[in-house]
Amino acid sequence: FVCRTLNEDFIDVKDTDYEFIKKMWSEWNNKKIMKKQFKKIVIVIAGISIIFISKKFVIDNCIVSGESMYPTLHNNDILWVEKYDNDYKRFDIVTIKTSSPFWGKTIIKRIIGLPNEKVQIINGDVYINGEKLNDVDVPVMENGGIAENELCLGEDEYFVLGDNRNNSNDSRSGTIGIIKEKDIQGKAVIRFFPINRICNLQE
Repeated sequence: FVCRTLNEDFIDVKDTDYEFIKKMWSEWNNKKIMKKQFKKIVIVIAGISIIFISKKFVIDNCIVSGESMYPTLHNNDILWVEKYDNDYKRFDIVTIKTSSPFWGKTIIKRIIGLPNEKVQIINGDVYINGEKLNDVDVPVMENGGIAENELCLGEDEYFVLGDNRNNSNDSRSGTIGIIKEKDIQGKAVIRFFPINRICNLQE
């Protein structure tokens, strides 16, 4: 009788312990799952933040639309644009957010005139401070636009042109005109698509 009672008590205790352990394991496992889910959420948020910060301040990509920079750039070329370096030099290719209500979009052009310079187009040639510019290999311009009269650039102003000189809306146009530095979004550094035309655009 005593043995039977002790044995039943033993069984009761064992069952209670099992249920307790099972409950604790379930709670611990749930916490573990929640912890894993929390880690995933943190990783996703961190990843999105890094991408956002990179695109906003470091590097971005852009797809060329149109032929205004032909033959250097073609329609649908994909470029890496460096956004943290605002030390712009002559002949840099840059993306620009146009402030004109008529355009109101991002364009890509080549810097020709730098701050505090005087720019003029005479007989299709660019003159900087009265001296003819040894330009990139581009067609002679048929129309100098507003630059047929000498333009004086301010300390934060740039004069830009498309490489396809006779098929480009750029600083010669009154709707775009002289570019403010604050409107330059970044410098195109690499064309990475299409694969067969990958190149460094800063060379």
